[in-house]
Amino acid sequence: MSRSPYSRLAVLSLTHIINDANLVILSTVIPLIVREFSLSYTEAGLAVNISFLSMIFLQVLFGHLSGKTNLGYMLALGLFIIGLCGFLTALANSFYMLLLAQLLMGVGASFYHPIAYGLTRYLYDEGARGKAFGLVTSSGDLGVLLVFIASGVASVFYGWRLPIIIFSFLAIVAAILSLRYFDLKGWSQEKEVKTIKDPSIIKVLVLILIAYILVVSVNRISYSYIPLILAEYVSNQAVINLNIATLTLFGIISGLVSGVVIDRYNVSLYTVIVTVLMVVSPLILIHYTSNPFLVFFSLALLGFVIYAHKPIIYSYILGGSISGSFGTIYGLTVSLGMVGGLVASIVAGVAADLYGINFTMVISSAVSTIVLIIYLYWLSTIRRSKR
Repeated sequence: MSRSPYSRLAVLSLTHIINDANLVILSTVIPLIVREFSLSYTEAGLAVNISFLSMIFLQVLFGHLSGKTNLGYMLALGLFIIGLCGFLTALANSFYMLLLAQLLMGVGASFYHPIAYGLTRYLYDEGARGKAFGLVTSSGDLGVLLVFIASGVASVFYGWRLPIIIFSFLAIVAAILSLRYFDLKGWSQEKEVKTIKDPSIIKVLVLILIAYILVVSVNRISYSYIPLILAEYVSNQAVINLNIATLTLFGIISGLVSGVVIDRYNVSLYTVIVTVLMVVSPLILIHYTSNPFLVFFSLALLGFVIYAHKPIIYSYILGGSISGSFGTIYGLTVSLGMVGGLVASIVAGVAADLYGINFTMVISSAVSTIVLIIYLYWLSTIRRSKR
């Protein structure tokens, strides 16, 4: 059956909601798991991030294979594995069983992003690509928002296992939906993509990829440790999750706003502003944790500025500049980001054990400062090239 690009984009967005909800659901209940299994901060950080270890190594491979096999089969297989491993996570009776289930979940999650982002890049040309990426990336963020709200409420009454079971079932449903909507073999490579040969441009693109890795690192540190920071002041898990949902809600708004900015306005000044705010917002959080209003403000601000970078990098920098297989490129990009996220979350966990949990936000601010330096160098390179 023939499917329009718009209907496929809608289904990609829906499956992205379910895919990312399952990826982060452990973060929504990690304080409960820490208490049940008596985990350290380092072990907690490893538990919520180990799925990304599998994704680091497999996304490039699956992205490459996406141009050679049936996309519906690949998306469905990945979502089915996610659902199965979610059930295994809910059945875990030890920390090591939990780690194994999450590691295998990363195998299933390795399918989605290179296929979805590559397909979005293919379906939409410049002028509409920013909004398309904004919708697809924001749908994943919406999944994060929904899982924090739903899991926070459900875990209060039924414990941490039931929310994981529910979202695992939804992953199986999403697998069936993928089979129905993506019954096509790979995508055409006939659309022209710009080829970069100038070494100076390659240098800048490498720096931007490093910036992307660092942005993902800030994201992972935030989701791994802000729940634990708030848990020192708030005992109700539902309240903690609603606060984290604030971060994600403004991330969703940011994705949509950033997409419009990319398509219609000058992205340079906007990029610098959101990066400066990304430096400041973690410090606001740890200095005013006891003030509910300022906690809300800092989380809203942090969510907006972190997620603003996704459509900027995916669309403006990568989508219009790098040549090659779409699936391979996006698989590589997302994998590199996950390397940074995994390493940063573990390092932050070790630092938290040594210097206290608030120190994780100091690390986030320092990493954001490096991102700002990279962007300023990128903009100065653009100005010099126009002279």
